[in-house]
Amino acid sequence: MCPWPLHHYNPSPHAILRTLLSLRDPDYVPAASCVPTKMAPVKLMYRDDDDSVVISSFPGLEAVECGCR
Repeated sequence: MCPWPLHHYNPSPHAILRTLLSLRDPDYVPAASCVPTKMAPVKLMYRDDDDSVVISSFPGLEAVECGCR
């Protein structure tokens, strides 16, 4: 759940509205959540089917920025 005020949390307009509604009635509208907004690749070393060691970059595995959405 994103705390109010949201200005430090890179909120979307939807997150702002959702949080304001949640402050009025938290049982009806859940607050916005902090989620990844920018991802980065991660290099992993593993063995393939031929038992060879492989180093590959996999996109989108590390969250580098978060925001309320």
